[in-house]
Amino acid sequence: GLLAALLAKAALISLLVSEGDSAELTCGVAYRRALVLFLPLIWLTCLLILVVLGGLVALAIPGLVWMIYLTLALFILIDQKTRGLSTLVASWAYVEHYWWSIFGRLLLLLAAALPVASATFLISKFLGVIVSALLISPLSLIYFFQIYLRLKLLKPEVEVASGDDLKRRRWLRACAVLGLVALVVGLIFAPVLSARLLTL
Repeated sequence: GLLAALLAKAALISLLVSEGDSAELTCGVAYRRALVLFLPLIWLTCLLILVVLGGLVALAIPGLVWMIYLTLALFILIDQKTRGLSTLVASWAYVEHYWWSIFGRLLLLLAAALPVASATFLISKFLGVIVSALLISPLSLIYFFQIYLRLKLLKPEVEVASGDDLKRRRWLRACAVLGLVALVVGLIFAPVLSARLLTL
């Protein structure tokens, strides 16, 4: 389910990245490239979850803010072959000073996509899943890839300097650790709380 969707996104991004290459990239080759990046993709996804969770726990930096700052991470990993924290740092550097612009575009995308998704799900759950998987999700990915390409042109220095920003690294590392602590505490105490609620 989730892993298959992640691989499908990575394969589509590989196709988009190679669009200007002289050699034509087939879907099969795109999926093979995605499989090669499977472990880095999993690690990046885990980092994203922990950082956003840490932001939600800290309250000083809401999870939504982190989600926007890190929204380009998957494109950067596949296009620039960065890994882990360096990928998140680069996404933050690209989005910086354009946060509200990207947030506004996300709202517009949601305003366009949600009515379509809701209408198809009302007609048929199966139809809703198909439309979301084969239409809304790929178009959203393409839309944000174009935003990434635009920011890449506007900030060419990020490619070189993305791994050198110690301040951003410290913030991201701190939020990831906080998110990990919150996750562990939640996993430890969730069964206890569930048991107490059942006995009430």
